[in-house]
Amino acid sequence: MEDYVKQGNLVLRSESEINDRINDYYIYEVDRAIYGCGALYPQDNNQGEIGAIAVNPSYKCKGVGKKIMRYLIGLGQKRGMNRLFLLTTQTSDWFYGFGFYPGTPSSLPPGRKVRYNNERNSRVLLLDLVSRSQDTTPG
Repeated sequence: MEDYVKQGNLVLRSESEINDRINDYYIYEVDRAIYGCGALYPQDNNQGEIGAIAVNPSYKCKGVGKKIMRYLIGLGQKRGMNRLFLLTTQTSDWFYGFGFYPGTPSSLPPGRKVRYNNERNSRVLLLDLVSRSQDTTPG
C-alpha cells in the first residue's frame, strides 16, 4: 500500500491504526504472495466504508482489484449492511462499474462525516445494498 500512499491515492495509516482494525482488512493471495488488498470498515447506520484498495503494480489489469471489490460488496451484503460508501481522489469511473454513484460528504454516516478531510477533497461514492439484494439480474 506504500506506493499508493506516496501517490496520494491512499491515506497513510500507522501500524497501530491498521492493527486496531486488522479484522477489517482482506488480502488477495496466491501461493503466499500478496497481490492486492482492501478493507471493509463497519460504520454507523448499518453502513460500511470500503477503503485501502491496492493492487500490486505487476498485477494491475488482471482482475485482482475487481475480485477484491466484488468480495467486499458481497461481504457487506452478507453482513446485512444497507449501504457502502468510499472516498476517492482518483478513480471514480472505475467504481461506477460496480454500481457506485456520486454522493456528498453530507451523505456519510455521522461518525464518518466528522472525520471527512476537506483538504483532501475526496469524492464520496455510494452503493445502496438493499436494492442490490433484490436485484435478480445476473452478475
